[in-house]
Amino acid sequence: MHRWGVRSNIQVILIILTFALTGSASLFLSDIIIESLQITSENTPVFLYWGVFISSNLLVYQIVLLLIGSLLGQFSFFWEFEKRVVKKIWSLKKLIT
Repeated sequence: MHRWGVRSNIQVILIILTFALTGSASLFLSDIIIESLQITSENTPVFLYWGVFISSNLLVYQIVLLLIGSLLGQFSFFWEFEKRVVKKIWSLKKLIT
């Protein structure tokens, strides 16, 4: 709990609940986005379909995580979490290029 800066067991429960709700909500919303773009596995090459699905889900997940975290009063925790995630993504990008 000290590593994350969590102060109570209630905060841990709220953080776990946020992750659980975010996963389900982001998949649901990504599916809506892909349907609105009329991208299906039948009319789109498989690699393109999954590329769009994964990309949209990653973006939606980050946004929904902050929204749900805010609703549950954990914005500051998830804002710091997002900054660490983005920093790790950029460091991986530098390794690849």
